[in-house]
Amino acid sequence: MVAGIVLVGIVVNVIIVFATREPRTADTAGTTLGLVDVSLVRGAQLYAANCASCHGTSGAGYALPGVPAPALDATEHAWHHPDEQILELLRAGGTQMPAVGSGWTTDDLASVLAYVKQWWTPDQRRAQRGTIGE
Repeated sequence: MVAGIVLVGIVVNVIIVFATREPRTADTAGTTLGLVDVSLVRGAQLYAANCASCHGTSGAGYALPGVPAPALDATEHAWHHPDEQILELLRAGGTQMPAVGSGWTTDDLASVLAYVKQWWTPDQRRAQRGTIGE
């Protein structure tokens, strides 16, 4: 039941992001890009199943009492870390974080990171060292 509510909340967040973001017209190769990025949908699914219970459905952090899971949204420091450092935390875990993405594909890892980055401000995204989700 709780997982269903979390997933509904994340899907609503994805819809809001797609409805309010500026349309992309072309990438550097000239290929037309659509508004809906399938990797964000996959990222939302993986985030709901593996991250939301600790980091919250909207990335606000500290979702479980006693679990020091920091915010991943624009309110704290997540955007200060380069892509590779975040990906390594997902793959191998950290001091307090389990290795939730140890069995994920490279595309899965990038999808979750792209999903998280949609919560960051444009200035934070520009300042962050990384290209995933851009």
